Parts: sequence; structure tokens; C-alpha cells
Amino acid sequence: MSIAQIKNYAYANARIRAMKSNLLSKADLERACRLEDLSSFMGFLEEHSYPELFDIKKHTQKVVEHALHTHLVNNSNKIYSLTHDRAKPFMGARTNRNEINAIKGIINSKPQNREPFKVLLSRKMANGFSRVKDANDMEKLVTGFKGTKYEKILESVSEDYAKTNNIFLYSIMLDKHHFSLLYETMNLLDSSDKSKARDIIGLEVDTLNISTVFRTLGMENSADYIIPHYHKLRRQLIDECLRCKDVADVVSKMSDTQYGELLGNGLSVYEKTGSVFIFERVLKENLLLANRMLLVKNIFNIGVLLAFLNIKEAEILNLRRIAVGLNHKLPAEEIKDLVVY
Repeated sequence: MSIAQIKNYAYANARIRAMKSNLLSKADLERACRLEDLSSFMGFLEEHSYPELFDIKKHTQKVVEHALHTHLVNNSNKIYSLTHDRAKPFMGARTNRNEINAIKGIINSKPQNREPFKVLLSRKMANGFSRVKDANDMEKLVTGFKGTKYEKILESVSEDYAKTNNIFLYSIMLDKHHFSLLYETMNLLDSSDKSKARDIIGLEVDTLNISTVFRTLGMENSADYIIPHYHKLRRQLIDECLRCKDVADVVSKMSDTQYGELLGNGLSVYEKTGSVFIFERVLKENLLLANRMLLVKNIFNIGVLLAFLNIKEAEILNLRRIAVGLNHKLPAEEIKDLVVY
């Protein structure tokens, strides 16, 4: 470990050690699933260092989601402020994931549920939010992004969406754009940061590419939606999986990879439910475990920043799912099934 690495990350490491003490445990999330309503959920969040909820009197799902997204933005800004100068272009691209996820949320939600995503957008994008807020079909929604940097990305999907009605295609194309920028700015990092960033981002890319394989099986040009960077999966293997006849065939082809056991364990659940969510769940759990293990270590590189962001983003998504479940008065066990830890 060089003196420069210690200098670049000593303060950040100390700050994140303090911040990670406020991350919710699995037991905390399970407790939240058993709460009675959104009012008690708000109290739970106030107890667990979510200051954005202090003094809020109106306990609705939209208010909760807005506060959770504000909390995420505040944490992302804090992480970026802890970044040393050479790593700022890369971490700037990484923190822009909030906006990418906001656009995915807008696309995947009904008009009346889009308002809480506005806080995740950059000022420029937020100024044009009215153009997409009330769009009631995909054509109008995509048109609402005209003139933005996302216009061509979304338009490139429209023809395939018209053929397949697969809304997932918009999300993965946005992710493909996002990760391309991450790999581009990754080249500006020093060797230690680059190596750690490549490992963490690579695991994310593998996870997304496997999900894309499952969700685009049988689609003629599914290869267009693969993120063209590879960590533990060879491109040749991914291409073979895209040509598989069914999900079981994909799992078989992946059996000799480091993801083989995870996917194999999920196959029986898939055969009962017919939903590929089980595969996405086990892969996401694997990703989060790797990031939690990083935070346990006293490391002096960019990994500590990336790991915290990944875990915090997952926490916010889990809390949003719990809020939705409580708002719809779902049984605690059903809400718990929505949580990925």
C-alpha cells in the first residue's frame, strides 16, 4: 500500500466507517416488514438515522419515497465529496446512477407514481420533468426525453419494444450506456483503484448480463442489449446462452461458472413460479454480500466508496418496497419476500 493511497483514502475510510454504522441490518429490514402502517414505518426510519423524515406530518407513500430518494442523493453527494481529484470523473459517472435509476423508475411506473423520482434527477433533467410526468403511453414518454442526452438511447429501443412489449429493454439499454461511461472514466484511475473498480463493476456487469440473457431469450437481436464488458463470463458463453431454447438450458450452460451454483439453486423455484426474478434475486444477494465483505475490511482504495454506494442503494430500494407493501396492507411474509439483502 502506497503513501499516496493512504493519503487519498484515510479520511474517506474514517467517514465511511461512521456512515456504515447506520446501514440497516437484515434483522432491521425484517422488523420493518412487520410494522403496521406507514406512520410506524416513518417512526422506524427516524430511529435509524433518516433525518430527511424529521417533522414530516403527512404519511403517504409518495412522501416516504421522496424522503428516501432525498436521503440517497445526500449520501451520494457525501461519497462524491470524499473522492480525491483523480477519481472524481469516475465517481461522478457512478453517482449519476441515481438519474439512470430515476429514468428507469419513471418508465416502469404509472403517471401518478412518478413524482418521487424527480429528486434523483439532475437540475437540467428535473426542469423537463413535466414533459414525462403525465405521459400515458411509451411513445409519449420517450418523446418527453427529446433534446436530452437520453433521447437516442431510448429511441434505439422503441422498435424492439413495439415488437416485444418488453419494457425491460429500456432499462438495460440505459444500464448499457451507464456502464460504458464507467469503463471509459475507469481508465483515468490509478492502478490500485482501477483494479478494485474493475472487480466491483465487473461483478455488476456479469449480474446484469445474466439477467438480460434470461429476459431476452428468443429475441432476434438480444445481443444488442448485452453490456460489452466481461468479468468472469466469456463473451462466447454469453452468446451461446442467448441462443438457448429455454431457461433450464441457460442454467446448464452457466453451470461451470462462478455463478453456476447460485443459478442452479434458483432453478427449482423458477420451475414452480415461472419467474426469472429468483435468479436476479440470488445474483443480487451475491453482489451485496461481496460489497458487505469489502466494507468489513480496512481498505485504502476506491472499493470502500463503491461498496458503500451499492449497499445504500439496495437499502433504499428495499425500504421503498417495504413502504409499498405496508401501504397496500400486504402480509408481513409477502413484504419480506420483496426484500433482497
